[in-house]
Amino acid sequence: MRFDTLLTVLRQTEGAASALNTPAETFEPAGRVYAHYAPGQGREGEDAGQEMSVTGAVFTARRNALTRSLTSRDRIESRGETWVIINVADHPENPRAWRLIQAQRRTDV
Repeated sequence: MRFDTLLTVLRQTEGAASALNTPAETFEPAGRVYAHYAPGQGREGEDAGQEMSVTGAVFTARRNALTRSLTSRDRIESRGETWVIINVADHPENPRAWRLIQAQRRTDV
């Protein structure tokens, strides 16, 4: 396994109130970690009357304080693309060393 993909972890924060008096949701960089990238299957569908396509991937990263604190509210950025985190879990073969990050991104925009 090669850890040659640099991930930037984007932590969700609530900014100043918007025009509707609700806090604006922003994502600030929290740190970087190298990971192994394994592309997943893509799919197409329709959401709210709009056609969309989604590509999935699994990133395997070393277990550290940053990867242990990841949640599905966070985002990751890699190779100029922003990925939505679907699930974060310990690696089944070596849970003390690796974390699996399942993510997806839209490819139709």
